[in-house]
Amino acid sequence: MFNSVNASSTPAPALSRGLAILELLAESRRGLTLSEIARRLSLAKSSTYQLLKCLENRRYVHCSARTGRYLFGLKLLHLSRMALHCTAVGTDEHGPA
Repeated sequence: MFNSVNASSTPAPALSRGLAILELLAESRRGLTLSEIARRLSLAKSSTYQLLKCLENRRYVHCSARTGRYLFGLKLLHLSRMALHCTAVGTDEHGPA
């Protein structure tokens, strides 16, 4: 379970908060609202909104127009497929498996 995000202890606080949002959404089957995300991560709603808009613009998350809940976006599916493909062919930074 996620508590507050201690972004001050990282060299990239916004990135840390954005990743915390994605990790939190990964635990939710039906998505979370802006208020729920902000509360669970102990972030200001205005900051959380800006982070979500950035993630949404890059297609990492999607906000349901019907429910107002944020869910994973298509970009994460695309990245996961690429990662699986790289693993399947045995390529990484150390060369072939």
